[in-house]
Amino acid sequence: MTEILIVESSSPNLASSRRQQGRAAPQNFARVFSAVIPGIKIRVAEPYKTEMTRADFAGVDGIVMTGAGDEWPANDDLARPIRAACDLAFETGRPVLGVCYGLQIGTICLGGEIAASPKGKETGLALNVELTEEGAKHPMMKGRRSGFSVACAHRDEVTRMPDGGECLAFNAHSAIQAMAVRQSGADFWGLQYHPEISPSIVANAIRENGSLFFNTGVAVEDLLTVESDPETANRLGCSVDDFEINTRTRELTNWIQYVAGQVALTA
Repeated sequence: MTEILIVESSSPNLASSRRQQGRAAPQNFARVFSAVIPGIKIRVAEPYKTEMTRADFAGVDGIVMTGAGDEWPANDDLARPIRAACDLAFETGRPVLGVCYGLQIGTICLGGEIAASPKGKETGLALNVELTEEGAKHPMMKGRRSGFSVACAHRDEVTRMPDGGECLAFNAHSAIQAMAVRQSGADFWGLQYHPEISPSIVANAIRENGSLFFNTGVAVEDLLTVESDPETANRLGCSVDDFEINTRTRELTNWIQYVAGQVALTA
């Protein structure tokens, strides 16, 4: 049976609060993976609470580096426990998926660079995400149409990909919305956006802690209705079809099937 290790990238207090509300990052990923592969084994690690060792990765088939809600960037000293965990993940040679902060952590660990976007935060929706030529062929993006929209919440972005990196998707805000890296045994797929959550979840996060989400660009009221109201979706430049669960979670389904050996590396 496939076994996944999900590395919680948020600090303990934040992770605990979200877990009590039923919307911690590992819970969101686990719901999607369990729907694709019933009975899948999922373990969760919290490097900010307990330093990880190679033994923590024994027996796993794939590793997820989650997003985070903390203020410090992935290259900050405060993020050292997460980077150390990601280094160990890459050493296993197993597939690693990084989402949002996880993408940025993986980028740093593999020798790339990140920085705050000069365009400000992209929070609520990543609109009109286009596939590159490489992305249209890559198994992570199988089933995605070019020009899709998806939930997102980030300040920083990848400014230089690691060696061996391929940009798979981009939009007007960020030149790298999705990428893949093959490097010295590392097998990394990364997303800047959040396919594991819906726009309404982002809306609720903005309501709870607006100080982290200034410069959103999309009204909370619109985030709450865009999934089901064609008029709102059309006004924002997207489609309600973008948020249908099987469409929204496409990259996660593709990754877990790849990990389970059901998808070849080349589409």
